[in-house]
Amino acid sequence: MIHAILAANSDIDVQDHAGFTALIYTSKYDNLDTARILISAGAQLDLQTNKTIVHKHGEGSGWTASMYASRFSHLNITNMLLEYGADMNIQDTDGNTALHIATKENRKEHVNTLMQHGADQRIKSKTGKTAGDIARNKGFLDILQLIEHFTEVDNQSLVDTCNKSILVTNNSILVISLVAIIIILVSP
Repeated sequence: MIHAILAANSDIDVQDHAGFTALIYTSKYDNLDTARILISAGAQLDLQTNKTIVHKHGEGSGWTASMYASRFSHLNITNMLLEYGADMNIQDTDGNTALHIATKENRKEHVNTLMQHGADQRIKSKTGKTAGDIARNKGFLDILQLIEHFTEVDNQSLVDTCNKSILVTNNSILVISLVAIIIILVSP
């Protein structure tokens, strides 16, 4: 069926009344083969479902394919979306990312995968909560420790970057100082 639709040059990113695309449906219902075909045919990875007030009260207002994959723990779909460059830091109408959603659902493997691929644990929802806050509030200690581990790794990386910048700056100052001394010594 999907091959016939693609052969007819149909818009693979067409959205239904709720804003769902074929890729969002395949992510929600864990159809990896169809998702792969759609992505290979150029489906947009980060389209969001409707964000209108009518849709606001239902699950998934402004959700992406990666958010549905996170909600229903379809790790193969998430890995494929990441492989093709999906943005894991897009926020829904409540300010939640795929990481928030995976955390709320206690999906440790998902949280780990998202964090390994650069999901930003500092993003806050509209209620001011990070994924770490959600894990703490729900008592998901394994997920909280995982998020804290990645936070420590990120912080150490930042310190290392700053130290390298200071080293470069100090070396640059040293070179400039040496050049100035040489100029002074050589000058008549």
